[in-house]
Amino acid sequence: MKAVGVDPNGPLGELFREMHYEIISGMQYGETIATPDQAEQLANKHEFTPDVIDRMKEAIAQGKSVYTGSLSSDGPFAESLLCMEMFEIRSDEFFINAFNNYW
Repeated sequence: MKAVGVDPNGPLGELFREMHYEIISGMQYGETIATPDQAEQLANKHEFTPDVIDRMKEAIAQGKSVYTGSLSSDGPFAESLLCMEMFEIRSDEFFINAFNNYW
């Protein structure tokens, strides 16, 4: 919550907890990207921008975990909201790029 600037006790705290849960759940069923070659192969599959592919490669080189996942607009409200909005979150702990979200 700190990374996105949301007060956990504020009016949006519960919604962001639910969105966090949906993102973590989506990652569990997603794909682990372990090599730069795997990251490069995504360039023509999921509408990842060259910048995102480069960030994946950098993270892999630094020993960080890289995952891709998906969400469904037919799921709970928090999951649907994540599917319908384009956003990017950058923090020291993680990077989420959802620019290819559209509905």
